[in-house]
Amino acid sequence: MDYDSTDIASAYDEARAVVPETTRQWRDLLAAQIDPAEVSLIVDVGCGTGRFAEFLTTHFDARVVAIDPSQKMLDQARTKLSTGRVALLRGSAASLPLLDGSADLAFMSMVYHHLADPLLAVKECRRVLRRAG
Repeated sequence: MDYDSTDIASAYDEARAVVPETTRQWRDLLAAQIDPAEVSLIVDVGCGTGRFAEFLTTHFDARVVAIDPSQKMLDQARTKLSTGRVALLRGSAASLPLLDGSADLAFMSMVYHHLADPLLAVKECRRVLRRAG
């Protein structure tokens, strides 16, 4: 879907609100698998309006690079970020604008079904993840 050809970015958060219960569930799921002390850079692939970016930076005390192909979604994310620890970049899951081995965690929520080539996106995530990422 081409989010830039619509006005969906302005209403996206209303329709997909992240309630405290959702944040708690993500925190618990991540805590069971990942030691926050081992994470310094997270790539939020398909970040949309940045719904999880600040949660990720706070939970892991890490920097977040939030990537989305839609400029409108990124513009909406920019309006609500309160921390300077989140960088917003335009890009696709098939060609992440990051160096090899630069991230500790690749995070996706509500993205996989949008991917034209899921295997390519997985390979890109692997490329940008550090050895233990």
